[in-house]
Amino acid sequence: MKRFMVMQPSSFNGEPNAEAAEHWLRRMKRILVGLDIPEERRVSLVACMLVDKADFWWESMKRVYDTEMMIWEEFERTFLSKYFGEVAKHAKRMEFEHLIQGTMSVQEYESRFSELSRFALRMISEEGEKARRFQ
Repeated sequence: MKRFMVMQPSSFNGEPNAEAAEHWLRRMKRILVGLDIPEERRVSLVACMLVDKADFWWESMKRVYDTEMMIWEEFERTFLSKYFGEVAKHAKRMEFEHLIQGTMSVQEYESRFSELSRFALRMISEEGEKARRFQ
């Protein structure tokens, strides 16, 4: 726990912001992998960082699931299902589909394009299609 806390992991409060939820989860995973935290300790460490609404959600999960035996991949799936569901994914696909450079710099546009493209993998499965959409 001490090594984990030295990395200053942020808490997650469960507010309805899909991007913030995904960003938080990715940060937690980077810390766990970077510190080589054993699989059996990952969920309990990260669960300590859930506060407010997210903590209430986790408490309800503990009543339904054997969270002490939960592996990281199952936690990720459950967390993303709750905080980054299909509606949010669809919204990101639509945002990608309608993305235009507008007043963004090329670097800003490329960054947003890359960020959103992962939600539309079927649309850009080939490099040529990806390049065409980037134009």
